[in-house]
Amino acid sequence: MEKVYNSNRQSHVRIRGIVDFLKILLAVGFSIASVLLVTGLTIQNPRRFSNPPTDPSIDFWNLTRAFEEPLNVEFKGSEHRIEDDYSVSIQWLEYTSEHYGGWNVRINGFIVRPVNQTEPLPAIVILHGTNGSSRDFLSIAVHIASKDYIVMSIDAPGCGESSREPTCKASNIVNISDGPEGAYYYHAAWSAIRAVTLLTSMEDVDRERIAVAGASMGGVETYIVAAVDPRVKAAIPIVASGNYRDLIMSGGLANHMVPKNFDVKSELANSMIKYFDVYFYASKMDKPILVLVSTNDEFFTLHSINDTFTAIPYRGKVMNLAPNWTHSKAYPGWIATAVLWLNSVFKNGSSISSPKVDYRVKLWTVEVESEPVEGYSLSIVWRRSIPGSLWVRKPMKLINGRWIAEIEPAIPCKVFFYVALESNGVQLSTSPVYEVVLNPPYLPALIVTVVCLGLIYRQRIKRISKKIFLERAIAGIGWILTFLGFLNSHIMIIGRTELTVWDLLERYGLIVGLNPWMTIVTLIILAFQLSTVFTKPRLCWVTALINCLIVLAIFNVAKNSVFKTFDVAMGYGMYILIASLIIHLTYSYLGLFIKRFKTHLMKNR
Repeated sequence: MEKVYNSNRQSHVRIRGIVDFLKILLAVGFSIASVLLVTGLTIQNPRRFSNPPTDPSIDFWNLTRAFEEPLNVEFKGSEHRIEDDYSVSIQWLEYTSEHYGGWNVRINGFIVRPVNQTEPLPAIVILHGTNGSSRDFLSIAVHIASKDYIVMSIDAPGCGESSREPTCKASNIVNISDGPEGAYYYHAAWSAIRAVTLLTSMEDVDRERIAVAGASMGGVETYIVAAVDPRVKAAIPIVASGNYRDLIMSGGLANHMVPKNFDVKSELANSMIKYFDVYFYASKMDKPILVLVSTNDEFFTLHSINDTFTAIPYRGKVMNLAPNWTHSKAYPGWIATAVLWLNSVFKNGSSISSPKVDYRVKLWTVEVESEPVEGYSLSIVWRRSIPGSLWVRKPMKLINGRWIAEIEPAIPCKVFFYVALESNGVQLSTSPVYEVVLNPPYLPALIVTVVCLGLIYRQRIKRISKKIFLERAIAGIGWILTFLGFLNSHIMIIGRTELTVWDLLERYGLIVGLNPWMTIVTLIILAFQLSTVFTKPRLCWVTALINCLIVLAIFNVAKNSVFKTFDVAMGYGMYILIASLIIHLTYSYLGLFIKRFKTHLMKNR
C-alpha cells in the first residue's frame, strides 16, 4: 500500500509540475506576443513633432554691398603639402566681411590650390559648424584640392581667428529684435557670400564653377548662401536641414542654439522661422545639390531631413543618408561621393543620381523596386518603428531588368525604408525615406492560439476562484497603467516640448550606446510584469518598481546633461508609472497588513 501511495504521489507531483510549466509557458507566450503587438501599434518612432513651416519671408537679402564693397584682403603666409603624390599650396588670409558695431569684421581663412595649375579651376567654399573653425576642414580641403579644385574655408564671425563680434552664441543666433539682419545666421551667411566674392576676383578661379559646402551650422549657411547668391552654382549641405520647430520639439541639441527662455510657439519663434528656416531656402534651390545627412542625428530629425530634401525643386538633387550614424563624424564614403559628384557637375564626370523608387504593399509585405544604374548595385535600408531599432541593409536582386526587394516585419508596425546606390561596398547616394504601416498576422494569431489554449487549460484543470480573479484583475489594471505610463511624456521642457523615454532613445540612444538593447530590456520587463499577472500577481510590484527606476534614471540623466540649462519638469507618464507601482504595492501588502492587524486585535482581547 505504501509503495502504491508513493507511486501515486510521485505521479501527482509530476503532473502538477507539467501543469505549472504549461501555465508559465502560456503566460510568457501571451505576454511577449501582447507586449510586442501593442508596442508596435502604439509606439512608433521616429515620430513627427511638427509639419513643415509655411509663410516664408526670405526676400530681405540685398547682396549689392556683399558683391561690391572692398574686401581688403591680407595674405598672412603659405605652406606646401603633398596629397597622393600631388603638390598643393595652402595660403592663409583674412578679409573684411562687413561693418558691425562700428568695427570691421575680419574673417580668417585659407585657400588651398594645386601647385601646377595651368587653367582656371572650379572652386568650393567650405563652412564649419557652431563654434568650430576652418582648420576642422584643412585635411579635407587638401584632399579635394588634390583633385584639381581650389578650396577655400573660413572662420565664421566670432569663431576661430576671426573677429570676436558678432558672437556665435544662443542669444545672438535668434537676435531678430531689429529685423533679420541682427541674427547671427545672417552675419555668418554674409561672411560666406563675401568669400564667394573673393573667389570671383581671382584669375585662377572659374567664376562659373563655384560651389558651397558646410556641415551643421555650415550646412545651414550652405542652404542660405546657395539659395540667395546666383554666383553659387552647386551646394553640398552636410548634416543640416529645415523644419526648425520639429528640431526643437524633438528634444534635439538644436535646443542649445536658442536662448533658455525661448518659447517654440512665441512670436519670436515664428519670426525666426519665417526668416531663417532652411526649409524655405531649400524650396528655392533650383541648382545642383548633394545632401549628406545621417539617420540618427542629434540635431536634425529624420522627418526634417526628408521634408527639406523633398522641398528642393531641382530634379537632379542627390542625397546620401547614412544609416545608424550620428552628427559629428563624416560617414565613410561621403568625401568620395562629394568628389565624384563635383566632377559630374563641373567636369562632365560620371553622373551620380538618387535611386528612383516604386513600392507596393501586398498584404503584410512591401515590395520595393528601382531602376538599374549601370555599374552600380542597390540595397534597401530599413527599420521598424519600435523605439531604438537599428537600420538594416538588405541587398536587392536584379530580376527582369529591375532591382527588387521585399520587407516583411514579424510584428505589426510602421516601416521606414530607403534605397541605396552602391559601388564596391561604398554607399554613394540614396533615395528619400518612405514609410508604410504593415500588419502581419503572426502575433495576433499567436495571441489567439495562446488564449484558446489557456481557456482549454482552465476548463480541464480547474475553475478560477473569485479571489484569484480579483488578484489578477487588479494586477492587470496595474500593468495597463504601466504601459499607459510608457505612452505618455516623461520629461517636459517648459515652453518647448514634452518627450517620452522613447523619444530620448531615438535622439541620443545610439551615440551613448543604449540602442537597441535598452528597448529590448524594457520590453522584456514589461512582458515579465504581464506574465506575473497570471502567475504571481503579488510580485508585479517588483517589475513596476524596476520600470519606474529605469524611467527616473533616464529622466535625471537627461535633466542633468542635455537639458541642464533649461526649465525641466517630470511629465504625466512618470506620475502614471508611480501610480501603477502604488496600486501593486497597496494590493500586495494591504491584505497582509489587515490580516496581521486582525491577529493583533485578537491577541489583545
